[in-house]
Amino acid sequence: MSRHNARVSGRLRYADTGPYVMPDSLGELVGPATGVVELPTHLA
Repeated sequence: MSRHNARVSGRLRYADTGPYVMPDSLGELVGPATGVVELPTHLA
């Protein structure tokens, strides 16, 4: 679904809101290697 179609249908998804920053490679990603991530319930 394109951004245009999302607006026409009256539904706007989080994925349609952008902007996004993408790494050039997976090697650029940093963060914890172990542990648990707890998301708020509104994101689940």
